[in-house]
Amino acid sequence: MSQPIRLGILGAGSIARHHAVAAIGAGATISAACTRRRDSPNWDAFLDVAPGVRRLSDCKALLAEPGIDAIIACLSWNVMPQWLDDLLSDPRPILLEKPIALDAAS
Repeated sequence: MSQPIRLGILGAGSIARHHAVAAIGAGATISAACTRRRDSPNWDAFLDVAPGVRRLSDCKALLAEPGIDAIIACLSWNVMPQWLDDLLSDPRPILLEKPIALDAAS
């Protein structure tokens, strides 16, 4: 039997929680997650759906994590552009949960 896919999730808001529930239901494990703010009010709710997930300090730490097979980026549309180069240059499969928009008019 093969090992489950180990996911990293950027973000811990409601959409990240929905992705975590779906991934866990499909047999994956959530290895690590991070939030933009260390005091994120979403973290406790995220732990309710992915207990024991390791919290990393920021997005760069998650991207540097070697024990992650794939990443789900649940970043707000206005934050995505600053992470886009890093996300697209990562060799692992990455789901960009939101469309890429460089401004609200896009």
